[in-house]
Amino acid sequence: MVVHLINNMKTKKIISQDIVAITMTIDRMFPELSKYLSEIVISTPRTNDSEVTQKNLLDYYNSLLALLRKYAIGHLKVRSQGTIFNM
Repeated sequence: MVVHLINNMKTKKIISQDIVAITMTIDRMFPELSKYLSEIVISTPRTNDSEVTQKNLLDYYNSLLALLRKYAIGHLKVRSQGTIFNM
């Protein structure tokens, strides 16, 4: 997975590519998390144009990243307590 550095200079296109990459990683490595993806929403401003902003996309990306990190850490702890790593 290629993740670009998060900074204020990221374009919406790059952030969108990062979202696709992390979503594919979740689907590939932890498909059981896919059911939670629809629960994470992109918050949009309450204006007439309701355009998704760079900040909205970054917030969504960070939510996906937090979900992946939290689950992966817990998943690895459980696996390390089982027979996979304790042979």
